[in-house]
Amino acid sequence: LPAPAPVLARISVATPDPALVTKLEGMSGNEGWGRWSDGERVTIHLARPLPRRAGIMLRARAFGDNATLPFRLELGAPGQAVGKEFRLGGGIQTVGLHLDTDGNARSITIVVPHPVTPASLGQGTDARRLGIALEEVTITGAAPAAAP
Repeated sequence: LPAPAPVLARISVATPDPALVTKLEGMSGNEGWGRWSDGERVTIHLARPLPRRAGIMLRARAFGDNATLPFRLELGAPGQAVGKEFRLGGGIQTVGLHLDTDGNARSITIVVPHPVTPASLGQGTDARRLGIALEEVTITGAAPAAAP
């Protein structure tokens, strides 16, 4: 078997390192273990580009009906992004995907199939539009070549 790709970054979604992540969009506040999505899209803006052959491992779980529907992971800017579908159950699990990028992609986006509020399901008064709970994102692949 070939050697596994090296880990380039391990992002704790609860408290992302500013040297790795410049901005989080579509996520609720830190809950210690990670964060819930709040809306139809989660985007993690990265400080450095992803490698051309990027491995993305998500430690996550789905909320409500999302456990029966496909999510979509996209790398790069809208209109130029490459993507793949994946599924999650209601319990924490790790999902790994490999995608080829142009070597300039600086964002990871997760499209949530059916964001829903716990309040609409009779589960308290929480009005956030939940879909995915993210604990950690790991990026693997060959490190991008240094600029000349």
